[in-house]
Amino acid sequence: MSKSRFVTATLLALAVGAGGAEAISQPWSGDGVRATQLRGDGQSHHFVPEIAPVDNSTGTGSSSRMDRWTTSNSRSGIGLRSDGETPIKAEDRYFFKGDDGALYVREGIAGKSQKLLEAGAFDVISPSNNGEYLAYTSGGTEKADVGQVLHVINVKSGKQSDRLGNVLIEPRSWTKNNKGFFYTRVDSADKGRHRVYYHQIGQTQSDDKLVLSRMDQPDWRYAVRVTDDGAYAVITISHSLDAHTRLYFVDLDNPGKPRIDAPVVKLMDQFSARYEFIDNGGPYFFMRTDQQAPAGQVVVANTVVLNSTSWQSVIPESADTLEFVRTAGNEYIIAVSKNSGKTVARVYAPPSAREVQNEMRRRADSARRAEGTRARTRDRGGRGEPGVPQADFESRPILKLNLLRELPVEEGGVIIDMTSVAHDDELVYTVRFIDGTTRSYVHNVKTRKTAFFDKRVGAN
Repeated sequence: MSKSRFVTATLLALAVGAGGAEAISQPWSGDGVRATQLRGDGQSHHFVPEIAPVDNSTGTGSSSRMDRWTTSNSRSGIGLRSDGETPIKAEDRYFFKGDDGALYVREGIAGKSQKLLEAGAFDVISPSNNGEYLAYTSGGTEKADVGQVLHVINVKSGKQSDRLGNVLIEPRSWTKNNKGFFYTRVDSADKGRHRVYYHQIGQTQSDDKLVLSRMDQPDWRYAVRVTDDGAYAVITISHSLDAHTRLYFVDLDNPGKPRIDAPVVKLMDQFSARYEFIDNGGPYFFMRTDQQAPAGQVVVANTVVLNSTSWQSVIPESADTLEFVRTAGNEYIIAVSKNSGKTVARVYAPPSAREVQNEMRRRADSARRAEGTRARTRDRGGRGEPGVPQADFESRPILKLNLLRELPVEEGGVIIDMTSVAHDDELVYTVRFIDGTTRSYVHNVKTRKTAFFDKRVGAN
Protein backbone atom coordinates (compact mmCIF):
# COMPACT_ATOMS: atom_id res chain seq x y z
CA MET A 1 0.00 0.00 0.00
CA SER A 2 1.69 3.19 -1.12
CA LYS A 3 1.77 6.36 0.95
CA SER A 4 -0.27 8.06 -1.79
CA ARG A 5 -3.25 5.84 -1.13
CA PHE A 6 -6.60 7.61 -1.26
CA VAL A 7 -7.43 6.89 2.37
CA THR A 8 -4.35 8.65 3.67
CA ALA A 9 -4.74 11.64 1.39
CA THR A 10 -8.47 12.06 1.92
CA LEU A 11 -8.55 11.62 5.66
CA LEU A 12 -5.53 13.77 6.39
CA ALA A 13 -6.82 16.45 4.04
CA LEU A 14 -10.27 16.58 5.60
CA ALA A 15 -8.77 16.78 9.08
CA VAL A 16 -7.01 20.07 8.26
CA GLY A 17 -8.81 23.20 9.33
CA ALA A 18 -11.44 21.40 11.38
CA GLY A 19 -12.32 23.17 14.58
CA GLY A 20 -11.35 20.81 17.33
CA ALA A 21 -10.00 18.25 14.86
CA GLU A 22 -6.28 17.76 14.67
CA ALA A 23 -3.96 17.37 11.71
CA ILE A 24 -0.99 15.11 12.26
CA SER A 25 2.31 16.85 11.67
CA GLN A 26 4.09 13.49 11.75
CA PRO A 27 3.07 9.89 12.34
CA TRP A 28 3.88 7.98 15.51
CA SER A 29 7.53 8.46 16.27
CA GLY A 30 7.68 4.82 17.27
CA ASP A 31 9.58 5.52 20.47
CA GLY A 32 6.52 4.69 22.57
CA VAL A 33 6.89 7.90 24.53
CA ARG A 34 5.61 10.84 22.55
CA ALA A 35 3.98 11.64 19.24
CA THR A 36 3.76 15.24 18.05
CA GLN A 37 0.51 16.66 16.72
CA LEU A 38 -0.36 20.03 15.25
CA ARG A 39 -3.60 21.46 16.57
CA GLY A 40 -6.01 23.43 14.44
CA ASP A 41 -4.81 26.57 16.20
CA GLY A 42 -1.23 25.94 15.03
CA GLN A 43 0.04 25.13 18.50
CA SER A 44 2.05 21.95 18.98
CA HIS A 45 1.33 19.64 21.87
CA HIS A 46 2.28 16.11 22.80
CA PHE A 47 0.19 13.05 23.42
CA VAL A 48 1.48 10.22 25.54
CA PRO A 49 0.01 6.89 24.43
CA GLU A 50 -0.88 4.17 26.88
CA ILE A 51 1.49 1.28 26.44
CA ALA A 52 0.53 -2.31 27.07
CA PRO A 53 2.80 -4.00 29.63
CA VAL A 54 4.99 -6.82 28.40
CA ASP A 55 6.52 -9.50 30.58
CA ASN A 56 9.74 -11.20 29.55
CA SER A 57 9.07 -14.54 31.14
CA THR A 58 9.53 -17.53 28.91
CA GLY A 59 6.55 -19.35 27.57
CA THR A 60 5.37 -21.22 24.69
CA GLY A 61 -0.76 -17.88 22.94
CA SER A 62 -5.74 -20.57 21.30
CA SER A 63 -8.69 -19.88 19.57
CA SER A 64 -11.21 -17.17 20.16
CA ARG A 65 -14.97 -17.36 19.87
CA MET A 66 -15.40 -15.21 16.78
CA ASP A 67 -17.67 -17.48 14.76
CA ARG A 68 -20.93 -15.85 15.88
CA TRP A 69 -20.17 -12.60 14.07
CA THR A 70 -18.32 -13.58 10.91
CA THR A 71 -19.02 -16.08 8.19
CA SER A 72 -15.36 -16.90 7.67
CA ASN A 73 -13.58 -19.72 9.43
CA SER A 74 -10.96 -17.44 10.89
CA ARG A 75 -10.46 -18.22 14.56
CA SER A 76 -9.30 -14.71 15.38
CA GLY A 77 -12.00 -12.29 14.42
CA ILE A 78 -9.63 -10.82 11.85
CA GLY A 79 -12.20 -12.02 9.35
CA LEU A 80 -9.92 -13.84 6.91
CA ARG A 81 -10.28 -17.43 5.80
CA SER A 82 -7.06 -19.27 6.29
CA ASP A 83 -7.25 -22.67 4.61
CA GLY A 84 -7.08 -21.78 0.91
CA GLU A 85 -10.79 -22.44 0.25
CA THR A 86 -10.89 -18.91 -1.10
CA PRO A 87 -7.69 -18.29 -3.12
CA ILE A 88 -5.20 -15.95 -1.47
CA LYS A 89 -3.25 -13.72 -3.83
CA ALA A 90 0.37 -12.70 -3.19
CA GLU A 91 1.81 -10.60 -6.02
CA ASP A 92 0.90 -12.64 -9.15
CA ARG A 93 0.54 -15.96 -7.35
CA TYR A 94 -2.72 -17.51 -6.17
CA PHE A 95 -2.62 -20.01 -3.31
CA PHE A 96 -5.68 -22.24 -3.16
CA LYS A 97 -7.10 -25.60 -2.16
CA GLY A 98 -7.91 -27.75 -5.17
CA ASP A 99 -10.94 -29.98 -5.52
CA ASP A 100 -8.77 -32.87 -4.33
CA GLY A 101 -8.03 -31.09 -1.04
CA ALA A 102 -4.36 -30.45 -1.83
CA LEU A 103 -2.78 -26.98 -1.76
CA TYR A 104 -1.72 -25.46 -5.06
CA VAL A 105 -0.09 -22.27 -6.29
CA ARG A 106 -0.85 -20.75 -9.67
CA GLU A 107 0.94 -17.99 -11.58
CA GLY A 108 -1.92 -15.74 -12.65
CA ILE A 109 -5.56 -16.72 -12.91
CA ALA A 110 -4.99 -18.88 -16.00
CA GLY A 111 -1.46 -20.12 -15.28
CA LYS A 112 -0.31 -23.64 -14.58
CA SER A 113 -1.03 -25.00 -11.11
CA GLN A 114 1.79 -26.42 -8.99
CA LYS A 115 1.03 -28.71 -6.06
CA LEU A 116 2.64 -27.54 -2.84
CA LEU A 117 1.10 -29.73 -0.14
CA GLU A 118 -0.91 -32.92 -0.06
CA ALA A 119 -4.49 -32.99 1.22
CA GLY A 120 -4.63 -33.06 5.01
CA ALA A 121 -1.06 -31.78 5.39
CA PHE A 122 -2.04 -28.20 6.23
CA ASP A 123 -4.54 -26.22 8.26
CA VAL A 124 -3.76 -22.49 8.08
CA ILE A 125 -1.72 -20.97 5.25
CA SER A 126 0.09 -17.63 5.25
CA PRO A 127 2.07 -16.69 2.12
CA SER A 128 4.67 -13.93 2.23
CA ASN A 129 3.71 -10.69 0.50
CA ASN A 130 5.86 -11.47 -2.54
CA GLY A 131 4.62 -15.06 -2.72
CA GLU A 132 8.10 -16.54 -2.41
CA TYR A 133 7.54 -18.20 0.98
CA LEU A 134 4.64 -20.04 2.50
CA ALA A 135 4.11 -20.52 6.23
CA TYR A 136 1.53 -23.13 7.17
CA THR A 137 0.43 -25.03 10.25
CA SER A 138 -0.38 -28.69 10.62
CA GLY A 139 -1.38 -31.04 13.42
CA GLY A 140 -3.13 -30.12 16.65
CA THR A 141 -6.35 -28.12 16.44
CA GLU A 142 -7.30 -24.49 16.02
CA LYS A 143 -10.19 -24.74 18.48
CA ALA A 144 -8.36 -25.98 21.58
CA ASP A 145 -5.62 -24.46 23.66
CA VAL A 146 -3.05 -26.49 21.78
CA GLY A 147 -0.55 -25.00 19.35
CA GLN A 148 0.30 -26.47 15.98
CA VAL A 149 3.53 -27.20 14.15
CA LEU A 150 4.43 -24.43 11.73
CA HIS A 151 6.51 -24.99 8.61
CA VAL A 152 8.01 -22.46 6.20
CA ILE A 153 8.76 -23.57 2.65
CA ASN A 154 10.28 -21.94 -0.39
CA VAL A 155 7.42 -21.87 -2.90
CA LYS A 156 9.62 -22.31 -5.96
CA SER A 157 11.72 -25.21 -4.68
CA GLY A 158 9.28 -26.66 -2.17
CA LYS A 159 12.08 -27.03 0.38
CA GLN A 160 11.43 -26.38 4.06
CA SER A 161 13.47 -23.64 5.66
CA ASP A 162 11.99 -23.26 9.15
CA ARG A 163 9.98 -25.28 11.65
CA LEU A 164 8.29 -23.93 14.82
CA GLY A 165 6.27 -25.59 17.57
CA ASN A 166 3.17 -24.62 19.59
CA VAL A 167 2.13 -21.98 17.05
CA LEU A 168 -1.03 -20.30 15.78
CA ILE A 169 -0.77 -17.98 12.77
CA GLU A 170 -2.97 -15.71 10.65
CA PRO A 171 -2.98 -15.30 6.83
CA ARG A 172 -1.66 -11.71 6.70
CA SER A 173 1.08 -11.90 9.31
CA TRP A 174 4.26 -11.25 7.29
CA THR A 175 6.18 -7.99 7.52
CA LYS A 176 6.45 -6.00 4.30
CA ASN A 177 10.10 -6.90 3.78
CA ASN A 178 9.15 -10.61 3.56
CA LYS A 179 11.83 -11.50 6.12
CA GLY A 180 9.56 -12.76 8.88
CA PHE A 181 6.12 -12.92 10.45
CA PHE A 182 4.22 -12.51 13.71
CA TYR A 183 2.63 -15.50 15.39
CA THR A 184 1.04 -16.60 18.63
CA ARG A 185 2.86 -19.15 20.74
CA VAL A 186 0.71 -21.40 22.92
CA ASP A 187 2.02 -22.55 26.28
CA SER A 188 0.20 -25.85 26.73
CA ALA A 189 1.86 -26.30 30.12
CA ASP A 190 0.31 -23.04 31.33
CA LYS A 191 -3.36 -23.60 30.44
CA GLY A 192 -2.80 -22.49 26.85
CA ARG A 193 -1.52 -19.01 27.68
CA HIS A 194 -0.89 -16.88 24.59
CA ARG A 195 2.20 -14.83 23.81
CA VAL A 196 2.92 -12.89 20.61
CA TYR A 197 6.31 -13.38 18.93
CA TYR A 198 8.08 -12.36 15.73
CA HIS A 199 10.02 -14.95 13.75
CA GLN A 200 12.71 -14.05 11.25
CA ILE A 201 13.31 -16.55 8.46
CA GLY A 202 16.42 -18.64 9.04
CA GLN A 203 16.54 -18.16 12.80
CA THR A 204 15.75 -20.73 15.45
CA GLN A 205 12.53 -20.35 17.43
CA SER A 206 14.49 -19.71 20.61
CA ASP A 207 15.76 -16.49 19.02
CA ASP A 208 12.27 -15.17 18.21
CA LYS A 209 11.40 -11.76 19.65
CA LEU A 210 8.70 -11.47 22.29
CA VAL A 211 6.16 -8.78 21.34
CA LEU A 212 3.33 -9.13 23.85
CA SER A 213 2.62 -11.23 26.92
CA ARG A 214 0.23 -10.44 29.75
CA MET A 215 0.91 -12.50 32.85
CA ASP A 216 -2.07 -10.84 34.51
CA GLN A 217 -4.42 -12.05 31.73
CA PRO A 218 -3.88 -15.80 31.22
CA ASP A 219 -7.18 -16.21 29.34
CA TRP A 220 -6.55 -13.60 26.68
CA ARG A 221 -6.14 -14.88 23.13
CA TYR A 222 -4.14 -13.03 20.46
CA ALA A 223 -4.17 -12.89 16.67
CA VAL A 224 -1.84 -10.64 14.69
CA ARG A 225 -2.25 -9.11 11.26
CA VAL A 226 0.22 -6.79 9.52
CA THR A 227 -1.39 -3.93 7.60
CA ASP A 228 -1.07 -4.13 3.83
CA ASP A 229 1.26 -1.12 3.78
CA GLY A 230 3.51 -2.82 6.35
CA ALA A 231 3.30 0.11 8.76
CA TYR A 232 1.49 -1.57 11.67
CA ALA A 233 1.03 -4.91 13.35
CA VAL A 234 -2.56 -5.05 14.61
CA ILE A 235 -3.28 -7.38 17.53
CA THR A 236 -6.84 -8.60 18.04
CA ILE A 237 -7.47 -9.73 21.61
CA SER A 238 -10.31 -12.00 22.60
CA HIS A 239 -11.41 -13.98 25.63
CA SER A 240 -12.67 -17.55 25.69
CA LEU A 241 -15.80 -16.46 27.59
CA ASP A 242 -16.49 -13.18 25.79
CA ALA A 243 -17.45 -12.51 22.17
CA HIS A 244 -16.08 -8.96 22.35
CA THR A 245 -12.57 -7.94 21.33
CA ARG A 246 -9.85 -5.45 22.11
CA LEU A 247 -7.41 -3.94 19.61
CA TYR A 248 -3.76 -3.13 20.19
CA PHE A 249 -1.15 -2.18 17.62
CA VAL A 250 2.58 -1.82 17.09
CA ASP A 251 3.88 1.03 14.95
CA LEU A 252 6.52 -0.71 12.83
CA ASP A 253 7.72 2.69 11.59
CA ASN A 254 9.68 1.58 8.48
CA PRO A 255 8.08 -1.30 6.52
CA GLY A 256 11.45 -2.12 4.95
CA LYS A 257 13.14 -2.27 8.35
CA PRO A 258 10.26 -2.78 10.79
CA ARG A 259 10.72 -1.91 14.47
CA ILE A 260 9.63 -5.17 16.00
CA ASP A 261 10.63 -3.94 19.47
CA ALA A 262 8.39 -0.85 19.31
CA PRO A 263 5.89 -0.67 22.18
CA VAL A 264 2.41 -2.13 21.97
CA VAL A 265 -0.21 0.64 22.03
CA LYS A 266 -3.78 0.15 23.28
CA LEU A 267 -6.29 1.36 20.72
CA MET A 268 -9.38 -0.20 22.30
CA ASP A 269 -8.77 -1.62 25.77
CA GLN A 270 -12.25 -2.76 26.80
CA PHE A 271 -14.30 -5.84 26.00
CA SER A 272 -17.28 -3.61 25.24
CA ALA A 273 -17.93 -4.53 21.60
CA ARG A 274 -16.57 -6.45 18.63
CA TYR A 275 -13.81 -4.73 16.65
CA GLU A 276 -12.34 -6.11 13.43
CA PHE A 277 -9.52 -4.28 11.67
CA ILE A 278 -10.13 -3.73 7.95
CA ASP A 279 -7.45 -1.43 6.56
CA ASN A 280 -5.55 1.73 7.31
CA GLY A 281 -4.66 5.03 5.68
CA GLY A 282 -1.62 6.30 7.54
CA PRO A 283 -2.57 6.46 11.24
CA TYR A 284 -6.29 6.11 10.52
CA PHE A 285 -7.77 2.63 11.00
CA PHE A 286 -10.94 1.38 9.34
CA MET A 287 -12.77 -1.11 11.55
CA ARG A 288 -15.96 -3.14 11.51
CA THR A 289 -17.72 -2.99 14.86
CA ASP A 290 -21.04 -3.65 16.55
CA GLN A 291 -20.49 -0.79 19.00
CA GLN A 292 -23.89 0.97 19.15
CA ALA A 293 -24.70 -0.96 15.96
CA PRO A 294 -25.79 -4.59 16.56
CA ALA A 295 -25.94 -5.27 12.81
CA GLY A 296 -22.47 -3.82 12.30
CA GLN A 297 -20.98 -0.61 10.94
CA VAL A 298 -17.63 0.64 9.64
CA VAL A 299 -15.87 3.34 11.65
CA VAL A 300 -12.61 5.18 11.15
CA ALA A 301 -10.31 5.65 14.15
CA ASN A 302 -7.50 8.15 14.58
CA THR A 303 -4.78 6.09 16.28
CA VAL A 304 -2.95 9.23 17.38
CA VAL A 305 -5.85 10.63 19.38
CA LEU A 306 -6.98 7.26 20.79
CA ASN A 307 -10.42 8.59 21.68
CA SER A 308 -13.21 6.23 20.65
CA THR A 309 -15.86 8.94 21.07
CA SER A 310 -14.39 10.73 18.06
CA TRP A 311 -14.52 7.67 15.79
CA GLN A 312 -16.93 8.39 12.96
CA SER A 313 -19.05 5.96 11.01
CA VAL A 314 -18.36 5.83 7.28
CA ILE A 315 -20.68 2.90 6.54
CA PRO A 316 -23.56 3.23 9.03
CA GLU A 317 -25.62 0.37 10.38
CA SER A 318 -28.50 -0.74 8.18
CA ALA A 319 -31.22 -3.39 8.16
CA ASP A 320 -28.65 -5.82 6.72
CA THR A 321 -26.12 -7.62 8.90
CA LEU A 322 -22.60 -6.55 7.97
CA GLU A 323 -20.68 -9.81 7.50
CA PHE A 324 -17.21 -8.62 6.51
CA VAL A 325 -15.41 -5.77 4.75
CA ARG A 326 -12.40 -5.71 2.41
CA THR A 327 -10.42 -3.09 0.47
CA ALA A 328 -8.88 -3.22 -3.00
CA GLY A 329 -7.54 -1.04 -5.80
CA ASN A 330 -6.20 1.63 -3.41
CA GLU A 331 -9.58 3.33 -3.21
CA TYR A 332 -12.39 0.82 -2.94
CA ILE A 333 -14.15 -0.59 0.12
CA ILE A 334 -16.27 -3.70 -0.38
CA ALA A 335 -18.87 -4.42 2.31
CA VAL A 336 -20.62 -7.79 2.30
CA SER A 337 -23.99 -7.86 4.07
CA LYS A 338 -26.68 -10.47 4.63
CA ASN A 339 -30.43 -10.16 4.89
CA SER A 340 -33.03 -12.96 4.80
CA GLY A 341 -30.41 -15.50 3.80
CA LYS A 342 -29.14 -13.48 0.84
CA THR A 343 -25.83 -11.66 0.60
CA VAL A 344 -24.91 -8.54 -1.28
CA ALA A 345 -21.41 -7.09 -1.81
CA ARG A 346 -21.51 -3.31 -2.15
CA VAL A 347 -18.55 -1.42 -3.60
CA TYR A 348 -17.84 2.01 -2.13
CA ALA A 349 -15.29 4.68 -3.01
CA PRO A 350 -14.35 8.05 -1.51
CA PRO A 351 -15.09 11.38 -3.17
CA SER A 352 -13.16 12.54 -6.20
CA ALA A 353 -10.19 14.87 -5.78
CA ARG A 354 -12.41 17.84 -6.63
CA GLU A 355 -14.96 16.85 -4.00
CA VAL A 356 -12.19 16.53 -1.42
CA GLN A 357 -10.86 19.99 -2.28
CA ASN A 358 -14.33 21.54 -2.06
CA GLU A 359 -14.97 19.86 1.30
CA MET A 360 -11.63 21.17 2.57
CA ARG A 361 -12.61 24.72 1.58
CA ARG A 362 -16.04 24.39 3.21
CA ARG A 363 -14.50 23.10 6.44
CA ALA A 364 -11.83 25.80 6.51
CA ASP A 365 -14.39 28.57 5.86
CA SER A 366 -16.73 27.15 8.51
CA ALA A 367 -13.91 26.94 11.06
CA ARG A 368 -12.91 30.57 10.39
CA ARG A 369 -16.49 31.78 10.78
CA ALA A 370 -16.93 29.85 14.02
CA GLU A 371 -13.64 31.15 15.42
CA GLY A 372 -14.56 34.72 14.44
CA THR A 373 -17.83 34.44 16.36
CA ARG A 374 -16.03 33.02 19.40
CA ALA A 375 -13.50 35.88 19.27
CA ARG A 376 -16.29 38.48 19.21
CA THR A 377 -17.92 36.74 22.15
CA ARG A 378 -14.64 36.98 24.13
CA ASP A 379 -14.31 40.68 23.23
CA ARG A 380 -17.73 41.28 24.79
CA GLY A 381 -16.62 39.65 28.01
CA GLY A 382 -17.86 36.14 27.25
CA ARG A 383 -15.77 33.01 27.55
CA GLY A 384 -15.80 32.31 23.83
CA GLU A 385 -16.25 28.60 24.32
CA PRO A 386 -15.82 26.39 21.24
CA GLY A 387 -19.44 25.31 21.41
CA VAL A 388 -20.72 28.86 20.71
CA PRO A 389 -21.19 28.30 17.84
CA GLN A 390 -19.83 25.05 16.44
CA ALA A 391 -18.45 24.82 12.93
CA ASP A 392 -21.22 23.51 10.68
CA PHE A 393 -19.23 20.45 9.51
CA GLU A 394 -18.81 18.94 12.98
CA SER A 395 -21.91 16.80 12.63
CA ARG A 396 -20.84 15.49 9.22
CA PRO A 397 -18.69 12.37 8.76
CA ILE A 398 -14.99 13.06 8.21
CA LEU A 399 -15.11 10.86 5.11
CA LYS A 400 -18.05 10.31 2.81
CA LEU A 401 -18.15 7.08 0.83
CA ASN A 402 -20.12 6.85 -2.38
CA LEU A 403 -21.92 3.60 -3.25
CA LEU A 404 -20.83 2.64 -6.75
CA ARG A 405 -22.26 -0.80 -7.50
CA GLU A 406 -22.77 -4.36 -6.32
CA LEU A 407 -20.68 -7.41 -7.17
CA PRO A 408 -22.38 -10.07 -9.31
CA VAL A 409 -23.66 -13.13 -7.43
CA GLU A 410 -25.32 -16.05 -9.20
CA GLU A 411 -28.91 -16.84 -8.30
CA GLY A 412 -29.13 -19.02 -5.21
CA GLY A 413 -25.56 -18.26 -4.18
CA VAL A 414 -24.30 -16.73 -0.93
CA ILE A 415 -20.92 -15.03 -0.58
CA ILE A 416 -19.07 -16.80 2.23
CA ASP A 417 -15.65 -15.18 2.04
CA MET A 418 -13.45 -12.68 0.22
CA THR A 419 -9.70 -12.09 0.09
CA SER A 420 -7.91 -8.99 -1.14
CA VAL A 421 -4.86 -6.78 -0.73
CA ALA A 422 -5.45 -3.05 -0.47
CA HIS A 423 -3.19 -2.00 -3.34
CA ASP A 424 -4.21 -4.83 -5.71
CA ASP A 425 -7.01 -4.21 -8.20
CA GLU A 426 -8.18 -7.81 -7.94
CA LEU A 427 -10.17 -9.41 -5.14
CA VAL A 428 -11.33 -13.02 -4.85
CA TYR A 429 -14.64 -14.13 -3.41
CA THR A 430 -16.28 -17.51 -2.88
CA VAL A 431 -19.97 -18.27 -3.33
CA ARG A 432 -21.76 -21.25 -1.77
CA PHE A 433 -24.89 -22.67 -3.38
CA ILE A 434 -27.89 -24.51 -1.96
CA ASP A 435 -26.43 -27.90 -2.91
CA GLY A 436 -23.29 -27.17 -0.87
CA THR A 437 -20.99 -26.60 -3.83
CA THR A 438 -18.77 -23.53 -3.98
CA ARG A 439 -17.32 -21.42 -6.76
CA SER A 440 -14.63 -18.73 -6.54
CA TYR A 441 -14.42 -15.61 -8.67
CA VAL A 442 -11.79 -12.96 -9.35
CA HIS A 443 -13.16 -9.43 -9.67
CA ASN A 444 -11.17 -6.43 -10.90
CA VAL A 445 -12.48 -3.31 -9.14
CA LYS A 446 -11.05 -0.99 -11.81
CA THR A 447 -12.23 -2.78 -14.97
CA ARG A 448 -15.34 -4.23 -13.24
CA LYS A 449 -14.69 -7.57 -14.94
CA THR A 450 -15.36 -10.83 -13.10
CA ALA A 451 -13.79 -14.18 -13.99
CA PHE A 452 -14.38 -17.70 -12.68
CA PHE A 453 -11.41 -19.16 -10.77
CA ASP A 454 -11.22 -22.84 -11.66
CA LYS A 455 -9.88 -24.88 -8.74
CA ARG A 456 -10.24 -28.25 -10.45
CA VAL A 457 -7.10 -30.36 -10.62
CA GLY A 458 -5.78 -30.34 -14.20
CA ALA A 459 -7.91 -27.36 -15.20
CA ASN A 460 -4.77 -25.38 -16.01
